[in-house]
Amino acid sequence: MEIEYDMPVFDKNGRKLGEIEKIINDMWTGKPRKYMIRIEEETDAIFFKPEQVSTVTDGKVILNYAVEHLEQTE
Repeated sequence: MEIEYDMPVFDKNGRKLGEIEKIINDMWTGKPRKYMIRIEEETDAIFFKPEQVSTVTDGKVILNYAVEHLEQTE
């Protein structure tokens, strides 16, 4: 299953982080390079790479990292 816009994203501990807001594709291959979500109840954004995804099932994304290990921006 591929990652799509508005899919809910959870960290490895089961904490819901938000939903996919942007998919940043590689200009040469067209494959996803990074994904962006807005953290629920905050104004921060999290970016994660495809290799940080553990599973994509049942319409949701589960990361193989806890939220504390992901890149955050304001």
